[in-house]
Amino acid sequence: MFRPQSHADANAVRQVLAGRRDVFADLVTRYERAVKGIALASCRNVQEAEDLAQEAFLRAFKDLTRLRQPDHFGPWLIQITRNLAVDRARRTAARPLPSALPDSDAFEEDPAANELHRLLREEVMRLAPAFREAILLHYFSGKSAAEIGRLLGISRAAALKRIQRGRQDLSSSLEKHLADAFQDRRGKGALVGAVMAAVATCPLPARAHTA
Repeated sequence: MFRPQSHADANAVRQVLAGRRDVFADLVTRYERAVKGIALASCRNVQEAEDLAQEAFLRAFKDLTRLRQPDHFGPWLIQITRNLAVDRARRTAARPLPSALPDSDAFEEDPAANELHRLLREEVMRLAPAFREAILLHYFSGKSAAEIGRLLGISRAAALKRIQRGRQDLSSSLEKHLADAFQDRRGKGALVGAVMAAVATCPLPARAHTA
């Protein structure tokens, strides 16, 4: 079944390849939180995740002609993000264990809330990578099991199982606070602006020549 979002992705990709680089902002907006969620699953902190997300979108823009199926832009973008995360992890293998969420002083000046965020960082980063991705995509990015399955190339049932296993592995006393704790507290649109500013200086991806 051809999903409406896949149709919108394909249409946007074709417009960008036709010279409408401004349309790429629609794709950044649509997948910003999903890409950040994947980035947070492997990065040391939010700033590194932001940098990785921006790098992933720019790589996707530059390599857009390599995307054989425009309606698969979402899963393709997620794989780009994963690959970049792996490369970054290799370069920083000797550094201390990462914590994906921002330091407590990035939130309100509330000692109890700060302690909760610290505990959440520790608990989430103890999860196996597959469960950590699913939890962050679900709670941080607001994706359903079906959407997570499409992005990760697994079935809805498999995605749901990863979410459930991630919940089980998290401390039950912390799980109920996840939705609030993972909200993006910084202004929306910051990544879109940064990506599009960089895109403006990139050559347009040329259409692949066909025989």
